[in-house]
Amino acid sequence: MKFKFQYMSLTDLGRLFGLKNQGIGKCLVKIGVRTENRNPTYQSQENGLVKRANDGFQGIHWHWHADRTVTLLLKAGYKLVQELPDDLVEPPELQGPFRLDETNPKFILNFDGLVVARFNSKEQAAILLPIFNLADKASRLRQKPTAPALV
Repeated sequence: MKFKFQYMSLTDLGRLFGLKNQGIGKCLVKIGVRTENRNPTYQSQENGLVKRANDGFQGIHWHWHADRTVTLLLKAGYKLVQELPDDLVEPPELQGPFRLDETNPKFILNFDGLVVARFNSKEQAAILLPIFNLADKASRLRQKPTAPALV
């Protein structure tokens, strides 16, 4: 997964996990990178896990390194939302093997479990799943499109 921003606010991090900013803040406390008084730990600051941000209105607040913070939360057992916000995350790679989502079989997931296609029914998804995998095996999904020749 590739994020559109290197650092994110608690609000944006929370959106990735289906939580409000206070909820994701509590998760960061539980994994030991944030203190009970809502500040990053000294170690988090020294290691570049956070950076100070000043929005001009609410004073100083912290933005968290997207890749590193999400990785820590995933390792701690927190789960990303099924449909990641398009304004925060680049579209997932079309790379197989593909599989149906066990909890919602209308979704086809890529190699790392991200949704790459949504269908109206589980039957549609089941029909198209082998086509996704066949195209992946033939390396058709990773080819860069070429522009048509101008005549």
